[in-house]
Amino acid sequence: SAEEMLTLVRELGDLKLEAAALQKVAGLHLEDGSLSEAEEVAVEAKKLCKEASDRRGLVNACIFLVQVHLAQAKEPAAGLAKAICDKALQAATDAMAAAGKAESTALRAASLYWRAQALAAVGRYDDAVWAAQEAATRFATAKLQHGEARSLLLLAGLHGAAGMREQAMTVAVQAQRLAQLCG
Repeated sequence: SAEEMLTLVRELGDLKLEAAALQKVAGLHLEDGSLSEAEEVAVEAKKLCKEASDRRGLVNACIFLVQVHLAQAKEPAAGLAKAICDKALQAATDAMAAAGKAESTALRAASLYWRAQALAAVGRYDDAVWAAQEAATRFATAKLQHGEARSLLLLAGLHGAAGMREQAMTVAVQAQRLAQLCG
């Protein structure tokens, strides 16, 4: 089981490996809808990544927290959706900071994509549009077509939400063409 794997990894004393194992456990919690547990384990993984000076792991842990918080905000009982979305935005900001220090175009692009998601969730559409466009550009620079397509699809959705139907359609078609190239 995942818990047994985690126990074995902890015995090895490798913080990076332990953080990676915790992220896997958090992912399992997210998949089965146990959002509080996913958040708790992801926060622990983030802490271990900081201790291990693992920038890539830290970016991934922060991005995972964005995903968890956005999922929590969609829960029917999420009476504090605004506060939860603010937590998502903070996690995205943390991811951006860590990605900048990691000096990886792909990590920066992924951080920008999730920052765009979080900005949209808190209603900052102009900032979300900028972040989605920047993510698409960086994914293109890194030759990561799947990420570029996802960023363009997000951008199309943002344009659509703003009532900019023609722009939304143009960008959606771009995203579709790129997605077809990805297979």
